[in-house]
Amino acid sequence: MSVQLKNKNFILISFAFILIFSLGLALLVFLEAPNYRDAFISEKNKPARFVTDRNGRILRYLPDENGCFSVWKNMLDIPDVLTQAVMTAEDSHFFHHPGFDPRAICRAIYTNLKYGRKISGASTISQQVVRLLNPRPRTYSSKFIELFESMKLECQLSKKEILELYLNLVPMGGRLQGVGIASRVYFHKDLSLISVCDAACLAIIPRAPTRLDPNHPVGRKDLIDAADMLVHKMARTAIIKSELAGGKNTKCLVSFYSRVLPNEAAHFVDYVMAGPQIYPEIRTTLDLKLQHSIEKVLESHATRLRRLGISQSAVVVVGTEGREVLAMIGSLNYTGESLGFNNGAIAYRSAGSTLKPFLYALALSRGYLDSSEIPDTLRSYKGVNGDYTPFNSNRVSYGPVSLRSALGNSLNIPAIKMIQRISLDDFYATLQRLGLISEIHGPVEKYGLGLSIGAIDVRLYDLVQAYACLAGGGRFQSLRVKPSQQGRSERIFPETIISQITDILEDPLARILTFGNPLYFDFGFPVAVKTGTSSKYRDAWALAYTSKHVIGIWAGNFDGSATADALGASSCGPIIGEIVKAIYSGSMSNCPAKFSVNAAMEPNDETKVEPQSFSGRSSYKGANVASDVKNEHVYLGPAYARWIYRREKEQGLSRFRLQGPLKNLRPSALILNERVVKFTNTDKRVESAIEITSPHDGDRFVLTDSSLRIPFRAQPLEMIENVIWLVDAKEVARTPTPYEFFWTPSRGGHTIVAVTPLHEAVSINIHVE
Repeated sequence: MSVQLKNKNFILISFAFILIFSLGLALLVFLEAPNYRDAFISEKNKPARFVTDRNGRILRYLPDENGCFSVWKNMLDIPDVLTQAVMTAEDSHFFHHPGFDPRAICRAIYTNLKYGRKISGASTISQQVVRLLNPRPRTYSSKFIELFESMKLECQLSKKEILELYLNLVPMGGRLQGVGIASRVYFHKDLSLISVCDAACLAIIPRAPTRLDPNHPVGRKDLIDAADMLVHKMARTAIIKSELAGGKNTKCLVSFYSRVLPNEAAHFVDYVMAGPQIYPEIRTTLDLKLQHSIEKVLESHATRLRRLGISQSAVVVVGTEGREVLAMIGSLNYTGESLGFNNGAIAYRSAGSTLKPFLYALALSRGYLDSSEIPDTLRSYKGVNGDYTPFNSNRVSYGPVSLRSALGNSLNIPAIKMIQRISLDDFYATLQRLGLISEIHGPVEKYGLGLSIGAIDVRLYDLVQAYACLAGGGRFQSLRVKPSQQGRSERIFPETIISQITDILEDPLARILTFGNPLYFDFGFPVAVKTGTSSKYRDAWALAYTSKHVIGIWAGNFDGSATADALGASSCGPIIGEIVKAIYSGSMSNCPAKFSVNAAMEPNDETKVEPQSFSGRSSYKGANVASDVKNEHVYLGPAYARWIYRREKEQGLSRFRLQGPLKNLRPSALILNERVVKFTNTDKRVESAIEITSPHDGDRFVLTDSSLRIPFRAQPLEMIENVIWLVDAKEVARTPTPYEFFWTPSRGGHTIVAVTPLHEAVSINIHVE
């Protein structure tokens, strides 16, 4: 009896020990298990799952740290038919157990022991969620841990929250995770639009995502067979009967799409993703329909561009009002071909003539008029890298041109002379305010006068942003790629000034001198256009804007090689013409309104510059100026002396004539070195009435042989009979118009002096080695 009692006590003690040990182990597992409330919030708020356009269309799905793609769906957005299908397939007692199902465990143990292998599992949805959050090897010890952790999960989350976790974390084949993305990829449907059979397929796939792959014929058949069985099983519930119109014998008819993830507007998405992302969905400003239209236009010109030696092109389209980026194509192909992964929209390329509208806007704001005359005549300048002689793109100089014609025809020589007038520093500062220049560009001295004709690298994105300032009446705003994005906003130019610039850029007659009237610029409604070409034909540009949109195009080669003499107008013009028509195709109501017209700003007495004054024409009483109406002669000042001399030598006499010499006359405003110098009570500066334009002060020459000749050229303030040249205090020549001769140098340092008949002089120093 005592032995039996001892054995009984031993059994009770052992049982109590095992029970206490098990409870202690369970408590330890429970305490060591993660906080599932935090895990739920973390999973739900993972940033940057996908990027959409302005209308919610998917541009790209973004992988998580494990390389998986998902679209989180809240429980309210998941249809009941799907939750019913999942519970019927995986855990019919989900709402009635504490995290594990004792009946299912007993049934699985019995079945597996009976057949000697695994026939069925007993994992509940809660246990599967634990495994999805904390993956472990598929062993019995892991299942034991998951059982206790599922109890903690049930304590911390509601049943609906657990179901939401499962439906968003469950593997769906490939690298798809969750039913949200699976529905979009496999059926091209949102979850709200799926059928009963679709829901059954989504519930079945997690059983064996590889074996039941709908993109494989065998997997697709097995999946549909299993879905049929599930649908008939579901048909016994009230919620399914009403939707299963065909009754028990109805077969699932499901259309599957290949498991290919979208990659729309690839360069744009890359650009957007370069910044920090904190939200699961990144909604952008892009219009995917417009993007596709422009991609087709660009693709249609690829062969033509290749014939011009151009392998790549980029386009940016922006809405004028909200400054939202509506389309961005970074290259002709988002592949390794021709370095196509590079984004031409944000690549730094030489600006060409695209900066000229801002130069002339600055000039107009300083008091110049669109009729102000600028001498389009050759001369050299002392540049950053030595003497510099700018030419127009067609190597023709046109003599007296208006500011309007200089901008419309994109003439280089007048632009150089204008930047001399208004200050290189001021123009550089304006470009900085427009977002075209940043800290990477360095000091203004690096660029010199060539800045006015694009001797600086800019990005197409920034150029479009700057041109949006023109389209927006002079107010600068940072471009937006997300609707919520905030940026800098400031007025840079008065609206009246921009109205004049726009009037020039939209006027076909203003550009007819050099561009003619090509059909691709015949839009049928107001469009302001500016083209540009960089040195050695490396870059071609075209920018256009209406009251609604701003469009920018770059074409060239990412490796920096030159094109086959491709000009901005001829290479990019046809593209921009088709893009404009694509944007405004359809009814006339879709066409942009005319630009608002403002009265030209009247300069005050302090800033007003007469149209004649830039050229050196005299505008004071008693001068023989402008034109002889009877003979239709145009009399020009000394700034044109060399131009008229060469013109008459090549073409004979024309209507352009030089003024006769003027003596003992002094205007209140002198034109010196092609700059206006006003005399006031506070400024008594007197500048020389003559300028040596060649050579330049400090020039150095190397005497390689006796044939070297150095051109000596001068430009007086007013017409004079001749210029007296002194070299080292000895007279060497007296030159009438065009006030130039060629000097035979000798080695050493030399002082060059140019003297007028009125004994006004200017001197420079040169050195011959």
